[in-house]
Amino acid sequence: MSTGRKHDWCDIRDLASINGLTLRRDKKVGDTPHTFELVVARTPVGTDYIINGMYVEDVENVENDMPLSNGKTITEIILANAVRSKK
Repeated sequence: MSTGRKHDWCDIRDLASINGLTLRRDKKVGDTPHTFELVVARTPVGTDYIINGMYVEDVENVENDMPLSNGKTITEIILANAVRSKK
């Protein structure tokens, strides 16, 4: 259920991290506009990504209010691509 609260960068980054993913900039520092990519944790830069080209507004969206181009929110994408650690 949506709380209607706007997520911030830290909320989404932490959710990704907990689920074995990394949310990072996909351009060099200083390049604008800032865009982000979601990858499996410890994936080298320039390799496979889950989704890229996300803007700040995509990362800090209102839950279920602003789906990305594939029709899912960033939270849904993170949870659908969660990598569980093997013990």
